[in-house]
Amino acid sequence: SKGVKAGLYESIVWDAPQHLPGFNHASSDEIQMVIDATDPGLADGLLLLAEKGVELPEVGYEFLNGQSEIVGEAELAWPGLKIAGVIEGESTETSGLEAGWKVITLDEKGQWIDLIMKTKDGDV
Repeated sequence: SKGVKAGLYESIVWDAPQHLPGFNHASSDEIQMVIDATDPGLADGLLLLAEKGVELPEVGYEFLNGQSEIVGEAELAWPGLKIAGVIEGESTETSGLEAGWKVITLDEKGQWIDLIMKTKDGDV
């Protein structure tokens, strides 16, 4: 407390934002929860999308039929963009998706990142 009273810490710049810059008001904890709940190979892409202001996806998004029965699941889904992402090589039934939704493959090359950015920007 002597250092505080003497003003020794006044010159320190405290650089610890509550939210990461450009992360669409999602906290780093929220982003980390999504990353921890999905395939580790998607982490870099999810961080990039969050940095670009894309909404955080829902993990384990379930497709329902007209009787509210689960007929499929996407690894990730961006409901605001109407995009469902499935893991490359995994078989997933997507017939339960509402009209207007796109199903994309979450590939290792990262092409899914470009597709989401183009959809967000209205280029698709």
